[in-house]
Amino acid sequence: MDTLTRTRNHLPLTVLFISCVALLGACDSFKDFGDFYILDATYATLDKAREEGAIVRGWVPEHLPETATNVRERHSQDTNEGWGTYSFGDLDLSHFEKHWSHAQSAPLPGDPNRFHGEPTIDWWPGTFSDGFVFYRGIEDGHFWLAVDKEKKIGYFWIEPQRTGA
Repeated sequence: MDTLTRTRNHLPLTVLFISCVALLGACDSFKDFGDFYILDATYATLDKAREEGAIVRGWVPEHLPETATNVRERHSQDTNEGWGTYSFGDLDLSHFEKHWSHAQSAPLPGDPNRFHGEPTIDWWPGTFSDGFVFYRGIEDGHFWLAVDKEKKIGYFWIEPQRTGA
């Protein structure tokens, strides 16, 4: 058997081997890009978020202050978690307190920067220090707020709904 014939006989095995190695390498790389479908959005105002469907889709709470601006949100469509922030002007407390219930504490949200391969968001505080007041949505009980009335900034997050029992 000459060298050319031996090479032709081994060519399919060589291609198969290289393909398997490449496939295994690709699978390992995919885990680094994250297993989640993450979306980030920014809206100039609460009205803009409403117009673009962020409220109807459930990623931004409906009853933020009407003066809310610079509304930002990140959400995972796979885990149903969401995080957001907004600035606000004068706070109409009577409107606000119709839709939000004051809470002594709140469940800490998951870290929105934990998703591999996604850009880090720098607007999420990580922890909530003194000065923040917590609220839970009355109609939207899966939304939580941390509001700093002096700095006129608020953060919201979605508590994922647990299924099963």
